[in-house]
Amino acid sequence: MDRLTTNKPHKGMEMFERAHNDVYIQDGEAWYRDHNTKVPCRDVVRHIFTEREIDPGEKFFKEDDCFEEYMYDLLQYGFNTLEGIIAILYQQMWSKCNLRERLKEYEDTGLTPEQIKDIDRLYTEKCKELGEVKDSRNKSNWIPCNERLPNVGEYGYGDFIVTIKGASEATALTYYDSNKSWTDGIGNYYEVIAWKPFPEVYKENSEAAKR
Repeated sequence: MDRLTTNKPHKGMEMFERAHNDVYIQDGEAWYRDHNTKVPCRDVVRHIFTEREIDPGEKFFKEDDCFEEYMYDLLQYGFNTLEGIIAILYQQMWSKCNLRERLKEYEDTGLTPEQIKDIDRLYTEKCKELGEVKDSRNKSNWIPCNERLPNVGEYGYGDFIVTIKGASEATALTYYDSNKSWTDGIGNYYEVIAWKPFPEVYKENSEAAKR
């Protein structure tokens, strides 16, 4: 696919290239260029107003903010007045500038649309894999109780793998959020120093199950 944008000097462009690169962004401002002209788009419009003897006031020619407000206001007249048509022309010039610069950023990568879609798909897949790995690590790591207690939601309790103070092995206890306690369910309470969620249930490989 041939690119549409170019940084060639205007005089070195073919007609097709000129049509797609006659306006551009320079120092954050919209500019227009042809064989003999290279000026801000605002000055193009100001020149038209002067040639057509349209006098919107001195501030229109000297202050960019006043110029922008005036042109925006003229858009309401659409094609019904010459001023409205000029306002539409100006709108098309600066919007084309933005589109041209965005397209140029893409074309400068040298990638085709298909390649960008593949990269986006691969990026999404890798982000998902990274999230799964992170989630897995979080589930395997112990969480000290002095850092954070379980969030058991609306039920107010939940079962977790825990390390009881002084114990040599991990066990499972129920945590009750109402009194911040850990119990085995038969009335015994324990001082828990760390906890972690239960891992997901093991799922047997479907191929292995057939053997």
